[in-house]
This record gives sequence, C-alpha cells and structure tokens, in this order.
Amino acid sequence: MAAKYILARSAGFCFGVERSIRMAEEALDSGACRCLGELIHNRDAVSSLEKKGLSVIEKVSELPEGERVIIRAHGVSRVVYDELKNRRAGVIDATCPLVERIHKIVREESEKGRQIVVIGDAEHPEIRGICGWCTGAFYALFTAALDEWLSTSVEMPEKPLSVVFQTTQIQANHILAEKILKKRCTNFKIFDTICGATSKRQREATSLAGICDAMIVIGGAHSANSLHLAELCREKCASVFFVADASELDTSRLPGEGRIGITAGASVPSWIIKEVVKKMSDEIKVEQTTAEEVAATAAEETAHVEAEPAAENAAAENHIEHLERRSHRIDRENLPCHQLDGRADPVDLHIRPARQEHHGAEHGGSNSAVDHQTLRRLVSLVIVFAAEPLPNDHARRL
Repeated sequence: MAAKYILARSAGFCFGVERSIRMAEEALDSGACRCLGELIHNRDAVSSLEKKGLSVIEKVSELPEGERVIIRAHGVSRVVYDELKNRRAGVIDATCPLVERIHKIVREESEKGRQIVVIGDAEHPEIRGICGWCTGAFYALFTAALDEWLSTSVEMPEKPLSVVFQTTQIQANHILAEKILKKRCTNFKIFDTICGATSKRQREATSLAGICDAMIVIGGAHSANSLHLAELCREKCASVFFVADASELDTSRLPGEGRIGITAGASVPSWIIKEVVKKMSDEIKVEQTTAEEVAATAAEETAHVEAEPAAENAAAENHIEHLERRSHRIDRENLPCHQLDGRADPVDLHIRPARQEHHGAEHGGSNSAVDHQTLRRLVSLVIVFAAEPLPNDHARRL
C-alpha cells in the first residue's frame, strides 16, 4: 500500500512576504533595483529575483546616491531611514504592516517612559529593526531569560514595562511571558504582536505532526518561522525532515507506508513546495490525501470498532439461547460460584466481549469481563455441550 501525503493548507508565503515579492517584481519591471539585505529567507526565491535584476546590499553605504532600494518585510530601524534619506534614495518600503505596527507600539510606549521588552531572536533583522524605534530595549529569545532578568533586578519589577513579540514567535511564549509578568511585575502591558498567519501555520503543523508517521518542513536555515515549525513538529512526530528545497530531500528515508505531512515556512514559494511533492511522487509511491479524509476514516473505524463488539455479543447470546433450548438437564443456579471467580476454574474459560454493563459501569476493550450471570449461563452450557464450541472465537480454549 502506498504512503499518503498531506499538504498543509497554510504552507508557503504569508501575506507580508507575498506583498514584498510583488512589490519587488513591480519595481523590477522598470529596471534593476537594490534590496537592503535579502528580501526573504529563501535562497531559491532570492536567486530568481537576482536574475531579474535585484541585487542585494548589506549596508546603506553600498547604495549609490539617488538609486532605488527596497526595504524588506522585516523592516529597518529609524536610523536606516535617515541614512537612506541622506543618500536621496528612492525608497520602496516593503515592510510588513504587522512589523510596522510593532514599530509604532515601541516608539509610543518608549516616549511614555516605559521600558520596552522584546521577546525574539536578537540576531534577527526584525528584532534589530524593532529595537531601533525605541531606547534601551531589553530582548530575550527565551522566556526563561525574561524571568531571570526580572528576578535578579531590584527596580525592574516596579518599573512600567511594555512587552512585544517577534511576529514569528510561538503562542506558547506569549502565554509563558504573561504568567511571568503577572508573577514578577506590578505595572506591565503585553501586546500580542505574533502574526495570526504564523499562529495558524503552527497550529496546523502541530496537528499534522500528531497524525503523521513523518513530517517534511520546507524552509530556509535562517528562517525563524520555519525553524519554529520544525521545532513544534518534533514535539509530536519522531521523524521530521527540514529541507530548503527538493534537492535536500532524501526520499529513501521516508516511510513506504503510512502518512507523510508537508508544511512550509512563510518564505517558501509555491513552486518549491510543488517540486518537493513531485520528487516524492517520482521516487516513491505516494498518494495525496487530506486531514479531513484522515479524520473521516478515523471516525468510520471508530464506529466499526464500537459496533463490532455489539454484534459479537448478540451472536453469543443467540448461541446460548440455542443451547439452552436443547438442554433441560442442567440446574445452572446450583453451579458452584467458586468455579467462576478464577480460584478453582475447571474449565479455563476465555471470553472476549468488548463492552459489557457491570453494576452500572461500562467496561471497554477486548479483555473486559462479561457479567456474572452470563458467565454462569455460559459455563453451565459449555460443560454439557463442550463438543459444540461457540462461534467467532468467543470461547477459544475449553
């Protein structure tokens, strides 16, 4: 049987990245252009844009005076805008609107005299840009660092704090940060600045990882949101493959049966995802399915499992009644009870009903015991009609 793959609906470009790509392509329609840093964290997409005339610079000083430049979705600091203005650059601002909102928050909160706290990767360009719109920001990659900072500072717990998050952070960090702040601080504001599309992608990836035998996460090695996806998937699935594109995927390591989930970071173009799927289809036998189809199949299997014991028990009851009609010699009520409690059972009876009512409580599973009265009836009849075993393996060793 072929393995089945499930492609996450949220895989690929987010709104901010898609917007920046579109703006870059429109700019390139009228000639070559420069970009301050790589437009997105995807080498294939960046290479494709370079072929169209987009060149990458790392510093404003590298930009010829008066030339056009694109500010990528991650955004930049206020100082960078001033430097570009001084060079009379033609600025094409592709900063993600969600990132711009964080810039506005930290600027306004900082102007009110509040301490800015940023939860995110200090080395990420988005964080460098955010910190450039306020003064004296404290940043922490992990909430544990925030807890340590607050617990070792004398004045900080009393100081007014305003907290924001890198847009690609996981929601668990928001929850943990809020708990820490409630425990340590008396005056704080917490702003949920995590991208909604990022949260949705993370939730879907987590759900997929929980029902799949393997997960493929497509994304760049420097992409924060892609790395978070892989991290979340590893919590639910033992076999996770992180690849930048189809060339990095070793299909021989994928399971030949079962389910394979596929998701991709916000900087991954649809054509890269399609190439990964095509490589799987070319090299191993795979068929596409959806999470909804998996859920429907699981529901059908559950219904079948629940219905099967009822049918088996009904068949056993019918067979017992058949034997009872043939027997008039057994006084079942005189059968010694100790033969039913397992201490001196001469019959060694094994019965396999999956669900029975016993003193008002429901017992499930293939090893559940039938009620006492049924055992008495069945053992009595087996003693007389041992040569006529019950059907469907209800009595396997007599």
